[in-house]
Amino acid sequence: MSTLLPNEILFNIFLRLPVKSILRFRCVCKSWFQFLTDPYFVKTHVNYHYVENNNLHIMVEHHDLIYSIDYKDLTSSSDHAVEMMDYPMKSANHGIQILGSCNGLVCIQSYDNSICLWNPSTKEFKKLPVPIMFEDHGGNDERACARALRTYLTRNGAGWATITYGFGYDSNIEDYRKQPGVLVNGALHWKAIRVVESEDDDLEVIVSFVIVNNRFKDVPQPENLYSKLGKEVGVLGGCLCLLDKIDMARVDVWVMGDYGVRESWTKLFSISDKTITQSRSVRLIQSYKNYDEILLEKDNKALVLYYPKQERARVLKIRSILKRFQTESFVESLVSLKSGTYVGKEQTEDAT
Repeated sequence: MSTLLPNEILFNIFLRLPVKSILRFRCVCKSWFQFLTDPYFVKTHVNYHYVENNNLHIMVEHHDLIYSIDYKDLTSSSDHAVEMMDYPMKSANHGIQILGSCNGLVCIQSYDNSICLWNPSTKEFKKLPVPIMFEDHGGNDERACARALRTYLTRNGAGWATITYGFGYDSNIEDYRKQPGVLVNGALHWKAIRVVESEDDDLEVIVSFVIVNNRFKDVPQPENLYSKLGKEVGVLGGCLCLLDKIDMARVDVWVMGDYGVRESWTKLFSISDKTITQSRSVRLIQSYKNYDEILLEKDNKALVLYYPKQERARVLKIRSILKRFQTESFVESLVSLKSGTYVGKEQTEDAT
């Protein structure tokens, strides 16, 4: 590719650059374009920045607007400016919900159930076929039966395949829609409610959906958890984590070091700061600097940085965002959706 520097050195230089710079360098010459669009480079680039916490952004949806905040700016200053983002499927008549992110791609859904994948860094997006959701309508004995949850997935990008699963959890799908699934080890994870006929109280469990074989299964939880209800799942350092909220006094943070092995659960630390403990819900957004900083969202109303070593919390003040919002983290990425459609170049639907 170059007679001046070996390709290995150029690879390591480009690897450290942000997406915006690489997109410009793709235009230098044909050989650079081929080099910088190579799937191996694209994959290595996103993995490098994810591990190093470089070019990491926090996406905030508020009143049908989406903002982006650089994570380093978020943690280093006291007054946090935001950048308004132009996103696909923008409409005067419909709002947007952020469903989740992976490898720099963000999945969003409008309230008319339109769904698309979107790369905020390159502005490329791809609309997906709209899935049809069903709920089970059983008789009075449905509690004694395994209920059905119908899930719709796309395996090859061509369309949605309908798969029906029976399992013994509460079939109220709204429980799953409240929070995006947490992607760890090739599976999506949610907290779910399991009805136990022999007991007075329902049990809160972690259920996973394994993408490779399209199967639901239980994930073992730590032994001797304090609370039956009030837990949240998340990701810390690429591992499944569990936030166990104990009344209004403490939040225990657990990490599963060896996925699927109950004995590998380790309690990293406990949070006793009232800023966090006296909230109805706490969701983990991102960890930074080897768990030295933990970004949490509480009650969909505030972002809080927690410092485990100092055992203190700091509420973040973000300009333009004062009330309820939804938060997701994403890393800059060159991953292409092969759609050829980009935000700002598509015709805006329902604009009038």
